[in-house]
Amino acid sequence: MMQLSPAQRKNLSIWRAFHDEPPTVAELIRLNVRRILILSICFVGPSAIAISDRSYSVAAMGLGMFLGILLRDFGAFRATVHFWPALNDVVDWNRLDELLDKEKPPKE
Repeated sequence: MMQLSPAQRKNLSIWRAFHDEPPTVAELIRLNVRRILILSICFVGPSAIAISDRSYSVAAMGLGMFLGILLRDFGAFRATVHFWPALNDVVDWNRLDELLDKEKPPKE
């Protein structure tokens, strides 16, 4: 049986939760809020500094990149919600449960 990495375990656990309760765009945003905040710090913060220095083209570039990333992510969230019923039908949930149960960390 394959060994799951922490990232694989995390993602498969999320998929398992979605098997019981299908994903919504709002739920996917909630799961990604930390990443969105980090991106906003990386792009919006420097853009604000650029505006204060009257470097409007630099600020527009940073804000445009941030907006592009958000639009791409929200599109992916919508696609996930749209395609989830098909994925739900083709995933071998028993096998997924076996993988997750096999590597369950011991409870202390």
